[in-house]
Amino acid sequence: MKKVFSGALIITAIFLASCSNRQVYDAIQGGEKLDCQKLPPVQYEECMRDHDQSYEAYERDRKALLEQKN
Repeated sequence: MKKVFSGALIITAIFLASCSNRQVYDAIQGGEKLDCQKLPPVQYEECMRDHDQSYEAYERDRKALLEQKN
C-alpha cells in the first residue's frame, strides 16, 4: 500500500511539474466551478462570481501581494 501511494505521489509531482502555472490555475478553477453546481441557485451564482477571476487578474494580484510582502 505504501509503495502504491509513493508511486502515485511521484507521478502527481511529475505531472504538476510539467504543467504551466496557467494550466494548474485553470484546473483548480474548473474544479471549484464544478463544486458550485452542487449549491442552490442563489449560492450557485455567488460561487460562480467568486471563481470567475481571469488568470491574468490572478497573476497581477499575486505579484502585487508578493511585492507587498518584501
